[in-house]
Amino acid sequence: MLSESLSRAATIEDVAGEPEAAARFIDEAAALAPDLHDFPATIELLQSRAIHAIFAGDLELARAASLEGVRLAGDCGDLYQLEAM
Repeated sequence: MLSESLSRAATIEDVAGEPEAAARFIDEAAALAPDLHDFPATIELLQSRAIHAIFAGDLELARAASLEGVRLAGDCGDLYQLEAM
């Protein structure tokens, strides 16, 4: 749950115009997510990475994060997240 909250906070910071804060939250979430082996934490992290990349103008990273999210959501059969990515 902490990893998901950090990922969501990153998106809020990006929207608020605070990319440095967003990057810190993403880094914190990324440090937690691999050990969790948790779909919701991982998909939230991928979404926040994609959104952060869009705000930063890095369309290649946005595409890569989105495609990984599509793959993961498809593998899990989560149509909501598949469409969100």
